[in-house]
Amino acid sequence: MSARAHERRRVVVTGLGAVTPLGGDAPSSWEGALAGRSGVGPLTRFDPSAQAVRIAAEVRAPLDPSGIPPKDLRRLDRFVLLAALAAGEALRDAELACDAGAPDDRFGVAIGSGIGGVGTLLENHRQLLAGERRLSPFFIPMTIANMAAGFVAIRHGLRGPNLCTTTACASGAHAIGEAARLIERGDADAMLAGGSEAVVNELVVAGFAALRALSTRNDEPERASRPFDLERDGFVVGEGAAVLVLEALDHARARGARPRAELAGYAAAADAGGGDAGSPCVGSSDCASQAAYIVIDRESGERTILWRRDPKLDIRPEELRPEMVQGARLLHVDGHDTAAAAQAARWGRAAGLPVTADVDNIYPGLDALLEATDYLVSSESFPAAYTGESDLFRALARIQERYPAMKLVAATLGRDGVLGLAGEGFLYEPAFDVPVRDTTGAGDVFHGAFIYALLEGWPLARILTFSNAVAGLNCTALGARGGIPTLAEAEALVTRGERRPPRWGRLPASAAVIAEKRFLGLRPRNDKRREKRVR
Repeated sequence: MSARAHERRRVVVTGLGAVTPLGGDAPSSWEGALAGRSGVGPLTRFDPSAQAVRIAAEVRAPLDPSGIPPKDLRRLDRFVLLAALAAGEALRDAELACDAGAPDDRFGVAIGSGIGGVGTLLENHRQLLAGERRLSPFFIPMTIANMAAGFVAIRHGLRGPNLCTTTACASGAHAIGEAARLIERGDADAMLAGGSEAVVNELVVAGFAALRALSTRNDEPERASRPFDLERDGFVVGEGAAVLVLEALDHARARGARPRAELAGYAAAADAGGGDAGSPCVGSSDCASQAAYIVIDRESGERTILWRRDPKLDIRPEELRPEMVQGARLLHVDGHDTAAAAQAARWGRAAGLPVTADVDNIYPGLDALLEATDYLVSSESFPAAYTGESDLFRALARIQERYPAMKLVAATLGRDGVLGLAGEGFLYEPAFDVPVRDTTGAGDVFHGAFIYALLEGWPLARILTFSNAVAGLNCTALGARGGIPTLAEAEALVTRGERRPPRWGRLPASAAVIAEKRFLGLRPRNDKRREKRVR
């Protein structure tokens, strides 16, 4: 029976299965992750001596395909085998007995793969070069990317929706999201969903190396995978599979299953701006991040995402309730939304909560949201796009004039720090004093620190200084260690004076002109020279 369009079914996770470089099953993989072990090591699947890259994240645990008939096993590419083992573990973990003898028309499979059976493709090409006149009739079925989902469905008698997403590194995430939507709208009661890849071979390693995308840290492979690090030199090729059992909550409850988690939302979008940089989605309400309403619990201080809007699921603003903000200390609105964001912000303000907003683009209903916002911290491009004023300082002043109840209007400037207006005061906090190669993720870190400092009741000048320090640390000094810096480390950085002190004062009538000359686009190393010239 199909669920009505306006009654979304809740989706829960009831089973886990994984075959990874950290372990041959989900528990051992999780244990390895918690222990901080690296799954990267020297290449063993082929002789890498002629390659610039000689490391990879291989599945080194012994595989147990005893449940698969030998005849079928010979016809499986490695990526299909890994998916089959992970799917079997997920079903056992969910305590579901699915087999081909009792097919289930309401149980489907969605397993993504970025490339598919490239190992089989390479081996058959070798045979042609060696003079073989005939190839195996199973060559094509072993190679195509949807064979993982197909074989798992055949093996377990799952006759519900069957699909494969092939979207590079997002393949598995897309498969899980699309599977959840099938359950939400009533097209299936349960889905096996996840991803599988087996690309550790000469062709793929050489291809990514030619793109200069791989780490060449061959002498210390365990330290080669280091995203967001100042010394990052590329990613690491790997293999593995992970599969979840997703079920409708009512279906899981009916059979007495214990949900491990709830999949609360999913959205997908494309930058459509080329392979190296994205394009802003100004004016779009379909951007992937959408809106998250985050409250800080009054007692524990834990942050909870209450609700995330996905336009494709037709979640309506009236589904939000004022009681959602009860017991909170702060309400943070992040991303893109319409009237629902403003409604939540108004409830937060009515409850006496500080309301913070992270806004990067223009979308319908934005005016109402800003009207109910106390602290706005935006990207550098937003104020100009919103006001039509090319000068950043003037654009921030226009926003402040339009929404006088705002206590802070600020814009993060990436490597150049942050510029803010608060009442009649202004602050320019210069950038971190060491080279920053990559500011990816710095904005999210900045907002996390900003929320923390705001709840501590600090003055705005200190809040911006502290938040900027945390963001700078995340991109630079602590990169070699990995991870986001602790609050104590960020405060120590400010205390040691490794940052230039912020400039805080009252705005005279000619403040816009002064700020334009003295603060906009000013890097720390040029402060004294520029100030002298202005005088």
